[in-house]
Amino acid sequence: MKTLQLKTVSTLDAVREMLEKDIYSLYFPPGSKITENDLSVRYGVSRNTLREAISYLVINGLLIRIPNKGIFVKEISVEDISEIFHLREVLESEAIRELVRSGMIPSSLRHSAEHVRAVYSTQDWYESIKADVSFHEQLVHLTDNQRLIKLYDCLLAEVKLCIYQSHSFSSIRPENAEHHMLILESMENGNLDMALKTLNKHINSAIQDYSAGFSAHGLKGNENV
Repeated sequence: MKTLQLKTVSTLDAVREMLEKDIYSLYFPPGSKITENDLSVRYGVSRNTLREAISYLVINGLLIRIPNKGIFVKEISVEDISEIFHLREVLESEAIRELVRSGMIPSSLRHSAEHVRAVYSTQDWYESIKADVSFHEQLVHLTDNQRLIKLYDCLLAEVKLCIYQSHSFSSIRPENAEHHMLILESMENGNLDMALKTLNKHINSAIQDYSAGFSAHGLKGNENV
């Protein structure tokens, strides 16, 4: 197994980041067992560091600890999708309310929405997802509401897990780019109701698509591990 080079940040943060990327890229597939020995060889770090990184990802919902069996990559279920995305809507709706009330919609959010539309036209799945997630993340971070940001960042790990675990059967949805732009334009025009309605439509569309895909592929989560 190849040992990867880590960035010049704290060793623990670097391991967390690399392990997250390995999970999102499906290097470690849904439901696969994670062992300290494999990770030690791959990342070239101590077991103490690995234990801290693993504990962090367990807390953030990417890994699950099953007594007497070990650590496994969380496998998203249909039930998870509904819960995760409805909570996401609650947090993003609050972000939209705060930004509209402020009367200041930063130009960076428009640039982000325009980037989503430009990338979606390339039909590059990974780049489209990256741009899409970035828009929503920026939407929340621009509020500068630290408690809201903290809650959202914790949930975002599972949002990404759901999206990336759907890669084998999900396709690019062109309407997503238009949803982002409509949310933005509604916010810029002070039309809070339209912005929230569009977000609701966007989230429900995602729930329906992902739920159908996960159901068709028989993915039921880690309960039978």
